[in-house]
Amino acid sequence: KSQSLDNIKNGATICVPNDTTNFSRACLLLQDLGLITVDESKGLNLTLSDITSNPHNLIIQPAEAASLPRLLSEFDYGIINGNYALDNGLTKDDLITTESPTGEAPIKYLNILVVKAGNEESEKTKILIEALLQPNIEAYINTHYQGIVKAYKGE
Repeated sequence: KSQSLDNIKNGATICVPNDTTNFSRACLLLQDLGLITVDESKGLNLTLSDITSNPHNLIIQPAEAASLPRLLSEFDYGIINGNYALDNGLTKDDLITTESPTGEAPIKYLNILVVKAGNEESEKTKILIEALLQPNIEAYINTHYQGIVKAYKGE
């Protein structure tokens, strides 16, 4: 219902995923935005009771992640996983913000390339890495996933 986080209203409603990891990611995003504070000692195992400060009295409503796009019209805001957003026709134009790719949660849940021990320096692995790092792959990801899923070449 709201298109901006500027002047967020007191008591605004936010739907978030109800599974532990994505609920925690949602809370950490809200904290990064300065909207709440959480007990960071809980890591990615946050619950509603781990919100230590909520100056806007936000109403945070957990729900099944796959159902969030359908529930979005009932809330002021929603924090939705990219795959569910895309599957339900949401686009980059619907986004207000996203997680930083260098935050704790996104780094733990990035899709990464791994190889069997001993194959790290194999010719096949080097060719695959080189192929994945080509600019056209990044362009494909950015275009195909409409900016909701992002290519990240971090270390």
